[in-house]
Amino acid sequence: MDLLEFSVNPNVQEAICSEPAKLEVESLDVDPKKSMGNIDGFVRSKTCQGLRLSGGGCDPIHIFWYRKTKSLNWWRL
Repeated sequence: MDLLEFSVNPNVQEAICSEPAKLEVESLDVDPKKSMGNIDGFVRSKTCQGLRLSGGGCDPIHIFWYRKTKSLNWWRL
C-alpha cells in the first residue's frame, strides 16, 4: 500500500495552503514539460486518470501512478 502525506502549510512544497482539502479525479492528458520540464515517471495518457489535491490559493498537487517503481508520485508547479 502506498501512502503520501501532505500537510497544511503555505510555505511547504508538500502541502496545501489551507483547509478544507479537496481531492478530485483529473485527466492525465496534460504536458507539464511545457511549464516544468521533465517529471520523473509521469506518462501522459488519454485514458488513465490521476488525482488533484488542492486547498487554498496555492497550486494544486497532481498525483499519478509511476509505472517504473509501481508507486504513487506527485508534482506541482
